Amino acid sequence: MPELTEAERQYLAETQSLTLDEAGRDVLVGLTDLESNLLMAYRRWLAAGNKTKTRKNLSIWLDLAERHALARPL
Repeated sequence: MPELTEAERQYLAETQSLTLDEAGRDVLVGLTDLESNLLMAYRRWLAAGNKTKTRKNLSIWLDLAERHALARPL
């Protein structure tokens, strides 16, 4: 996963969204390293004020977000 800002790390820790994979890398719960990279890049892109224009990419990001949300502890 890309280097997290302190604010991102704090938020992900508070929401129990961050874990380590088998290689010891920070990943989003329920996702692989590559999937975590994709979802974080998308979240940062949205936070920068961009909007999704392609439905194909949107469905990929929504799937990753849903899998991550379902894997997080209640």
